[in-house]
Formats: sequence, C-alpha cells, structure tokens
Amino acid sequence: MKFFFLFCLFLVGYIGIYAQKYSFVSFSRNEGLPASQVNCFTEDSDGYLWIGTLGGLAKFNGKDFVTYSSQNGFISNRIWSLNEIDGDLWVGLEGGVARYDKKNFQNWAFHGDQKTILARSVVKFKDEIIVATYGGGLFRVVGKKIVKILLSNRQEDFDFVRDLIVADGKLFVITKGGVFS
Repeated sequence: MKFFFLFCLFLVGYIGIYAQKYSFVSFSRNEGLPASQVNCFTEDSDGYLWIGTLGGLAKFNGKDFVTYSSQNGFISNRIWSLNEIDGDLWVGLEGGVARYDKKNFQNWAFHGDQKTILARSVVKFKDEIIVATYGGGLFRVVGKKIVKILLSNRQEDFDFVRDLIVADGKLFVITKGGVFS
C-alpha cells in the first residue's frame, strides 16, 4: 500500500511537469523571401542569415530581407547550396556558382550540356575551390574558368556528387557510385 501511494504521488507530480514550449515565426513571400521553396541556408561570420530558394537568394538581418536574383547578375535564380569560405559567400546555382565578397557577385558558369546541372556543395581544399554537382561531377575554380575533375573511368556513376567534406586534411567526395578520398 505504501508503494502504491508513492507511485500515485510520483505520477501526479510527473503529470504536472510540462515540456518546454517553442514559438516559431513563419517567413514566406509575404515577408520578403523570393520564393517559398527553400533549399538551403547558412549564417555568415557577420551574423546574417542567407536563404537559398528556387526564386533567388535572400539576406536576412533578423528583421528585413534583401533579395538577389538573376536581375543582380546571377546565372540562375535556383539556389542549391550556400557556403562561407574565407569570409566570402559561395552560392551553388543551377548552371554554375557565384562568390559574394560583401560588395559584388562573381559568376562561374558551366558550359555546353552542363548548363542545367546543380551545384550542390562548395568547399576549399588545398587552396582550391572545389564544386560538387548533381549530374555533372566534380569541378574546381581556376581563375575565371570552372574545370571538370575526373574521378573514375566509369564517370557516369560519379557525376552525381551528393556532398563534399574536408576532414583531417582529406577531401571526401560522396557520390552515387561510392565515396572517394
């Protein structure tokens, strides 16, 4: 009986405890996003939140949005990845990549039949900018050009790069055909 009483007392006390409640604020086109379909976001070293959508790029200061699109010189409005490297924002687009140096955007476009591939990730590895694409393989930025990197003789399995990670001084390439280091 004593055990049953303690159990009931514990149960009543437990029911009275509430989980922490979170409040969320919703942002959409009405609040200034260029599109409601968000693909990626990142916070830069200055504390701004950058949001990549299918309608362009948005910079959020906690109150207002500033938007960037093909009207600002982007190759495409379809943003697929955002990475800050050495204080610059690298934007993965459909058809290429762009770098924002806090003043201007500079674009590197894929050529020929690669104009519609998606730049999924951008990293710095051994002082080079490496770009992962979904459908076109792996590239590196060389001056004003973007150059393809061959991973294997069976390239079709490795054109679908899902992500890049730099760890312990090595570049890991995650593809449809496996992982490369």
